Amino acid sequence: MPNDPQPTGNAPRAAIIAHPGKVDMDALHSAVRAAERRYGWHESAWYETTPERLGDALAREALGFHPAGGDGPHDDDDTDGEPPRAENAAAESEAAVDDVTHPPKPDLVIAAGGDGTVRAVAATLQNTGIPLGIVPAGTGNLLARNLGIDVNNVAAAVETAFAGNDARIDTGLATAERPDGTREDFVFTVLGGVGIDAGMIANTPSGLKRKVGWLAYLTGIVRSIRAGAHFTARVRVGVDHSHPVRAQSIMVGNCGLMPGGMMLLPDASTDDGLLDMCVLRPRGLLGWVKVWARISWQTLVARSHQQSGRTVFGRSRDIRALRYEQGAEVVFRLTSGPQEFEIDGEAVGEIVAARLQVQPLALTVRTPTGKASRQRLLLDEVVARSDLQRRRMRRRMARARSRLSTAARATNEAVTEGADAVGTAVAEGASTVGTAVAEGASTVGTAVAEGASTVGTAVAEGASTVGTAVAEGASTVSTAAGDAAEAARDAITEPAESAGLAAVGDPRKEPAQK
Repeated sequence: MPNDPQPTGNAPRAAIIAHPGKVDMDALHSAVRAAERRYGWHESAWYETTPERLGDALAREALGFHPAGGDGPHDDDDTDGEPPRAENAAAESEAAVDDVTHPPKPDLVIAAGGDGTVRAVAATLQNTGIPLGIVPAGTGNLLARNLGIDVNNVAAAVETAFAGNDARIDTGLATAERPDGTREDFVFTVLGGVGIDAGMIANTPSGLKRKVGWLAYLTGIVRSIRAGAHFTARVRVGVDHSHPVRAQSIMVGNCGLMPGGMMLLPDASTDDGLLDMCVLRPRGLLGWVKVWARISWQTLVARSHQQSGRTVFGRSRDIRALRYEQGAEVVFRLTSGPQEFEIDGEAVGEIVAARLQVQPLALTVRTPTGKASRQRLLLDEVVARSDLQRRRMRRRMARARSRLSTAARATNEAVTEGADAVGTAVAEGASTVGTAVAEGASTVGTAVAEGASTVGTAVAEGASTVGTAVAEGASTVSTAAGDAAEAARDAITEPAESAGLAAVGDPRKEPAQK
């Protein structure tokens, strides 16, 4: 929420539009208060972006025009939604300046956040004459880098905003045609394009950007190269006739320096009234190697010159894989189908055609030094950062190798100790098992012997009992048999004797008469 300023005389006043999710608000408040006291400014009015109140709406509110809210979704990364429609932004801004009664018109508007916040505020401030101060706090910070503003020090960036020089720069207006035929306007300060660069932005995880900064884009580049096929389009630059191209990326820019210190558009200047187009069309790995080598060469050559331009590089730098053109207007229509479109590092959806026009010297910005010094500072910073990154990478690789070596040694020691412990445990276990088995076998043997003895005794006793019983039974049977035999003889003898007597007759009797 804005604070009510307490004016003291005719001292200037600033409006601060900050993205609280990206900026160190305590450091920003401290730096702004110090600058206000140092240069005798009124207390600044403060505005913080929210999903409902985006950078463009807050800028219009700061100028005295009070809209209902923002006009696009909130992005918690580098963007704060879409900028206002370009054809209405300037008119609304001028009306705001004429009609402001409360709060007082600011003498400076500072955008603190990523490229999305800066772009949204710039779209509202263009053609008003009110300077834009930038406190970069995003991943790319493209406009700040191209203007030579310190991207790593909040206090230094605030100092530039309050005490720097005013410079007028070009902006761009991109009119994009959607697949359904609708059209949409976007103001940009750095770059617009289709193809790999837009795919890179769309394919880069937001969480990774917050962790590692612009290096996260390398992940998006790899994904885009793997998934992104060539597309075809018809392109027209300036008043020339359109011509067909087959490419992997078409980029149209107002500034030349990209993330990582790469000088992608060496001829681009923020105040020359021209847009620079770059067409990437490599074939295979060798083509990408040529592109990388040429961009690296451009970066190194630009360092030794106060300005970049055709006087430095000339048309001879064009190679098939990397083609450049300049003009006040660039128009292209995609003939192979829709492609993702990006504006100042924000993916804004698929399009089938676009017209990008320069708006000469439409925006006033606060810069740390004059133009020539800015360019020298910028180019020196590019090489210095590249050297620093190489040194840091070498140190990181050395530390990584050291950690890997230490980890390997620790792993070997742990494996050895573990193997020894396992061997000892196995040996002790085997000994215990052997002892238990021996004791068990002895116990079983004793039990078996005792059981066998018991069984033998029982068998012997049983056999003796059975023998006695058999003997007694045999004796009884023999006696019984003898008695039976004698009884049988008697039974047989007595009938025989009776029969014999009957056959002979009784001698005392007479024979019967015939």
